[in-house]
Amino acid sequence: MGRLGVSPSDLGAVFISHLHLDHVGGRDCQSGRTFALSGQPVDLDDIPAYVPAPMTHPSARVEVLSEPRKLAEGVASSGALMRAIWLMGPALEHALLVNIADKGLVIIVGCGHPSMAHMVERAAAVTGVPLYGVVGGLHFPVTASRVGKGRQTIIGNGKLPWRRITRREAREAASRLAGLGLTSVALSGHDSCDWTLNMFRDALGDRFRMVRAGDEIVIS
Repeated sequence: MGRLGVSPSDLGAVFISHLHLDHVGGRDCQSGRTFALSGQPVDLDDIPAYVPAPMTHPSARVEVLSEPRKLAEGVASSGALMRAIWLMGPALEHALLVNIADKGLVIIVGCGHPSMAHMVERAAAVTGVPLYGVVGGLHFPVTASRVGKGRQTIIGNGKLPWRRITRREAREAASRLAGLGLTSVALSGHDSCDWTLNMFRDALGDRFRMVRAGDEIVIS
């Protein structure tokens, strides 16, 4: 945050996509059902923290959003969507919905456990706003990672370990997303793989954008 020139005192709210260690600040935060913005305690001065499942925080005002809710003018939560994950139990995840003037709805997704297409469809259904774009994680680990680790193909993908995500399923998901009329689709490699990202790039064409750490995404 310091490198971005942002102070915790500048924040008006915190939005937690789901209660997994890589989205809340580590394993201790996950097991304690809380979140941390850094390795040191940060006073959030009673600002709202919107979460999809019961959590606590020592200084934020936590609000659990199980249903869609308007958070501010042009900003809403999709409400929690659930996907059961082997060894991890039910994962409740919600997306941040932003209505961009003269563009339409942009959906910001954390991991996409319920499937990105499903989250986009939910956003369109609860808002009635024309879709413009989606930004976020894909979670389609069809092949091993670049460093040769195949762990994500077995766990965290919503299937039993002997029933892994197939190339056919990934292609069907890409086709479903491509058919939603989105103008811009910005996907990260989080818990995914190069094969999947390249396949989505082919399916989406000029609408595809790769998201990398430090990239600035401007929609105006």
